[in-house]
Amino acid sequence: MPAQPVDLKKAGEESPAVKQVEEELAKPLAKPEGKVDGTKKPELHIGFKVTETAIPLTVKPDLDKIAERLKANTNERVVLMAYASSIGDQSSTARRVSLSRALSVRAHLIDAGINSLRINVQAEGSKNPGGDPDRVDIFVESTKEEDEE
Repeated sequence: MPAQPVDLKKAGEESPAVKQVEEELAKPLAKPEGKVDGTKKPELHIGFKVTETAIPLTVKPDLDKIAERLKANTNERVVLMAYASSIGDQSSTARRVSLSRALSVRAHLIDAGINSLRINVQAEGSKNPGGDPDRVDIFVESTKEEDEE
């Protein structure tokens, strides 16, 4: 015979753990920051032409500003999310192109004096959550534990 759930309120006892869980469940959900889908808004969006992997010259000053910010704030790191459009069934090509783009941005930041350990590269290929399919999004994150709470 399967075990029957016990209703602690009927039994006249209420466990402190059960009460804490009920209180947490009753709280409204916090709205995520950033975009509607809950992701953070990128610090910088670098658009590329379909097959290009070199950083556009017009974006380099903005990239240099991010490098200066990282130098001034050693508790911050960057995440490079790279995307590339794919034609037909060429998702592996899109992944390679997106990786090349992210590595170009990474190399620029390293040349500007940023430690490579502070740069996380994610080549998403054609897995685009929305927006321009040929881009690198740069997110700046804090590494301090108190900021993560």
